[in-house]
Amino acid sequence: MVVCQPDHIPPIPFTIHRAPGKPGTIIGPLSVCRNSSGNLYTVPAEPSSSEYFWNYSGSGATLQGDSLSITIDFSDSATSGSLSIYGRNQDCGVGPASTVMITVNPIPKVTLIPFDTVCFNIPGFSLTGGSPPGGIYSIDGKQSEIFQPLYEFPGSHTILYLYTSPQGCSSSDTKVIIVKNDQECAPVIYFPNAFTPNGDGRNDFFEPVARNILKFEMEIITVPGIVIYYQ
Repeated sequence: MVVCQPDHIPPIPFTIHRAPGKPGTIIGPLSVCRNSSGNLYTVPAEPSSSEYFWNYSGSGATLQGDSLSITIDFSDSATSGSLSIYGRNQDCGVGPASTVMITVNPIPKVTLIPFDTVCFNIPGFSLTGGSPPGGIYSIDGKQSEIFQPLYEFPGSHTILYLYTSPQGCSSSDTKVIIVKNDQECAPVIYFPNAFTPNGDGRNDFFEPVARNILKFEMEIITVPGIVIYYQ
């Protein structure tokens, strides 16, 4: 049996199309705060994908950006969810998705108790009344834990209390301290001219009455001139 074949066999052209692969690891913050914006997420390019699609399973999130990077704005009601991305090409369709879980943390509820109006000449005092505890106080924009009325001008001063939760979410509250310099702030001191320390419950103690006095010294001296008390 004889088989004949031509001297030249023409080549048969063909094209191999690759299905999209799984995109690389999503890079971006995995713990965020409500009411935060511009959170950036990126992935490296996947060679067989011509376009990419992002999806977030939680609520209250707005995704913006191009194929390989997006930003997400989380509203004040946003919930935790999974962020995923998959690639696609027109010849082989879509590929598997890369996914990460994003935890959305609430903004802490922060309160500051109102302050009393104070005289300019009272001693300095520690700022308190912020809740939850562990925050930072500022006076007119400058961080400080102590309010010194004597060194502040009369009028209104804004006290801000800023608290940051363990998850890194911050909130604040403000109140006003009014420093006054009027007749009510005039120094007053009164010394009793007699007392009877006989234990009968009447005038047994020598008790000076002072108001709006920052500092004073007192001595009690006997008639012969002996100091029996010094403060």
